[in-house]
Amino acid sequence: MSAFTNAISTFDGFLGFTGDDPTTEAEYTAALAASDNNMIGRESWFSGDAPTWTEIQTRITEQADTTTGLPQVTAKKKLMDLGLSEDEVKALVAATKV
Repeated sequence: MSAFTNAISTFDGFLGFTGDDPTTEAEYTAALAASDNNMIGRESWFSGDAPTWTEIQTRITEQADTTTGLPQVTAKKKLMDLGLSEDEVKALVAATKV
């Protein structure tokens, strides 16, 4: 789940949406106004007022800063996800500090 989807789904009255995540306030506003990205049988993304773009961005930041939200991805984690061992990552980091 993306950071946007994770954040928006925590707001009261969220009904769902389809399509790509908006990446700007203008895209978000346009997506809310369009009907082609509503869930089947729904007339909007929310049963009440939709949160503002700023509220969503704040929620994304809050979730990234907690252990219950989406974790912040570090370079070390990315390298280990690629299959490098912790020793290999340490060696690589040490080599870049020269």
